[in-house]
Amino acid sequence: MSTQKKLLCIDDEENGLKLRKLLFEREGHQVLTAADGPRSANQTPA
Repeated sequence: MSTQKKLLCIDDEENGLKLRKLLFEREGHQVLTAADGPRSANQTPA
């Protein structure tokens, strides 16, 4: 039994971000994405 992990991927290159999201989701992880640091702050809990 595996535990689902929540991952935050940050990359300014859209294709790389989409690829990592796809690969991690195939492994059963929940993936949040952001194009840069400031946008990633919107994805993390306060």
